[in-house]
Amino acid sequence: MNRRSKVQNNPKYQPVRVPLSQYLKEFRLRVFPVLVFIVVLLFALYLWDFRVYNPSFTGRVYADATFISSPTTGLIQNMYVREFDRVQKGDTLAVIMVSDSLQYASQIELIRAQIEYVKTSMDPISSWQRNRINLAELKADLASEQLKLSSLYLRREIEESRVNRMQDLYDRSLESRELLDDARLVLNLINSEITHTEELTKSLDQQIIALDRELGQDETLVLTAALRVHEAELKAIEEEIKPVVIVAPFDGSIGKMFYQNGSIVPDGEPFMIIESETPTHIIGYMRQPLTVRPEVGMEVQVRTRTAEKRIIPAYVTSVGAQITIIDETVQRPGSSLLETGLPVKVEIFDMESLPLLPGEFVDIIVNQRGQ
Repeated sequence: MNRRSKVQNNPKYQPVRVPLSQYLKEFRLRVFPVLVFIVVLLFALYLWDFRVYNPSFTGRVYADATFISSPTTGLIQNMYVREFDRVQKGDTLAVIMVSDSLQYASQIELIRAQIEYVKTSMDPISSWQRNRINLAELKADLASEQLKLSSLYLRREIEESRVNRMQDLYDRSLESRELLDDARLVLNLINSEITHTEELTKSLDQQIIALDRELGQDETLVLTAALRVHEAELKAIEEEIKPVVIVAPFDGSIGKMFYQNGSIVPDGEPFMIIESETPTHIIGYMRQPLTVRPEVGMEVQVRTRTAEKRIIPAYVTSVGAQITIIDETVQRPGSSLLETGLPVKVEIFDMESLPLLPGEFVDIIVNQRGQ
């Protein structure tokens, strides 16, 4: 025992220390391969879970968009918006003036001539019918003044459009002040004449009401019936020559404009596109082979391609009836052949509150575990 203790206490027989490099070598040769294998295995399981077990496909966010068309052939008198302007539901987008105004003006003149003919063709009758003739003459005068008033309204619309165009040119230093003042003077004269004619029409209407109370109405009189027909024709023309006001059907922004201010737009021709800024749904195409058959109500996950990589729960609202050619915007880049897939429509709860932009691409993951 004494000898052993002497050996242990002798510095010559102390155990040799293993250097740190030897420990690192042992770690690199024995432990590190195991760790790499575990990481690769976990990554493979992750890919299996998200790419194979839970297949995914690309989708695109959509929002409401509509073409704004002209209900009649006419001149765009005023265009109140430009491309990318934001509008609210009910905002005035444009005012279209019927291009056949001259034709309507000639129709008004024709009705005026017909009324004058009715007035001059009345035969003298007994004195007890004179009051009825006076009533008919008053109605004829009223119809004539109403026709005149309609013509003045039409002239005012034309002059207002002319003044607006000259004001725009004057603001851009393309028109003189004198010509603008002359146009405004003509418009003021027309307004004065309209005021005078409206007062005369109101006076004639009051006289007719007074005579109607004394004599009563006789629908059998040919003159009265003819005047009623002309009045109905006059009202119909007045409705047709009114400028058409185009308003925004929903909140959004102007996407593209095909016609500008002062252009003639044909009947039914779109002249602008209005796009909603609120996303409504997502459409994606599940490519073949279909590892899972999508169904209405199926739960899915929408993964954004932003820096945050958000994953949002969603559900399938409709599935296409057959496999079709995938939309060009959703096809794989560099693909030389047209790809086919099954269209799937996806919606998200409270989609309006999410930071998704219409036209944005997302990944749709089918959650098979939840099925």
